[in-house]
Amino acid sequence: MGRLRGFNEELRTYDCVIDRLEGTADVELNTTLAMALIKKGIVLGWMGHTDAEMAQFERVVQRFGAETTIELQAQVAMALLCKADSLNSVERTDDAIQVYDEIIRRFHAISDPGVARWVDGARESRAQALANTSS
Repeated sequence: MGRLRGFNEELRTYDCVIDRLEGTADVELNTTLAMALIKKGIVLGWMGHTDAEMAQFERVVQRFGAETTIELQAQVAMALLCKADSLNSVERTDDAIQVYDEIIRRFHAISDPGVARWVDGARESRAQALANTSS
């Protein structure tokens, strides 16, 4: 019960941040907004709300996917990796592999370490997912 209460409090905090920053044009504030959406998704996943979790990650991709700043591209890559890992954890391996491929395709040419780490994570997770499907 205590853990659930903590999750609910955390979700309320993220909702306040999201409500406050929704619609801003500032890159730093949008980066914070994207992080709040991702973290909210992660908490929803811990609570077993997989569909709601995925929806938060997808909100980041829809809202910031066309942005060209490195900070926001890193958040989109992270949201996609979280989505793929979540898909993989609920045994939707083919869907997860498609998202890993999307991360690699979209972000492989970006040399920024903040983006490159998510691409590396996608490559590793993709390889592991493929290995698990062939065994």
